Amino acid sequence: MLHIGPATFLKAPEIPPTAKDLRDYGARAAVHGIPWDHCAIYRAGSSLGPKALRDASAQFISYHFEYDYDLMETYRLVDCGDTPVVLGNAAKTLEIASQNILQILNANALPVILGGNHLITVAGTTALSQHVSGKCGFIMLDTHLDTAMDIGGEKLTHCSPVTRTMELERFDPKKTVIIGAGGSMNPREEKEYVDKHGITSLTIRDVVSQGIEHVAKRAVEIAHDGTEAVYLSVDVDVLDGAYAPGTGTPTPGGMTSRELLKAINIIASSGIDAIDVVEVAPQYDISGITALIGCRVILDALASNAPNVQLTR
Repeated sequence: MLHIGPATFLKAPEIPPTAKDLRDYGARAAVHGIPWDHCAIYRAGSSLGPKALRDASAQFISYHFEYDYDLMETYRLVDCGDTPVVLGNAAKTLEIASQNILQILNANALPVILGGNHLITVAGTTALSQHVSGKCGFIMLDTHLDTAMDIGGEKLTHCSPVTRTMELERFDPKKTVIIGAGGSMNPREEKEYVDKHGITSLTIRDVVSQGIEHVAKRAVEIAHDGTEAVYLSVDVDVLDGAYAPGTGTPTPGGMTSRELLKAINIIASSGIDAIDVVEVAPQYDISGITALIGCRVILDALASNAPNVQLTR
């Protein structure tokens, strides 16, 4: 079928990010972009990530044969467009984005959030914290710990999504897992924050020595233990730079694409309540392969989570 109009994710229909419109349509999952990349400390460009992910999704179909689910049928997937960015104002942009995502959650739909740099996770976790009454688990796949208190006095940067999330009422550091951190890009202060607050860090060395299946299952155990909801955040720089060159901080020695997709399968199969994919920067992308793996992460996560939707929604 010929798609007329702006590109949407997987050619999904465009629906405004309001709970009423989403309920009326029967949406069980809704894509929302946050094209924000200010305060990046290395290479900017992830503001173009939402568009790149939508464009790359045109290469996929809604039926995922490995899981035997049609995502359009299962989720009545829609695209709610992008948050209008307030230039130079991270706090206001995050506030607008979190209210849009809260509307998606209030419609009993799964937010699929497209970054943007990793700061945008704070909009998603803020919305989830406002939506639930119990504790939330948090799983992040990233080559960085992202636990900076600030960068040069600025608290709202892509180095601090974990610290800002842990300041929210519903998130518990002891129900938080970071998978894949490694290399010489994580300051001592950030490791000290992880150790002090009881966050579980399962490093890239753990992935290599223990296997991704063991690591992902451990993350699920921790994040779901006594929690009402789980937020999954995927920074594409958790992948080795050979698999994800199109990002602000490409990483040598990271995960393979197969390891990442295996982790997504295990984590999403256990049930997720929101997901974001961040740090796709298409101007550095070779043949668009980073945007493609970002799309695949979303599709595999939705397909893996599909049995939970069938049972509960």
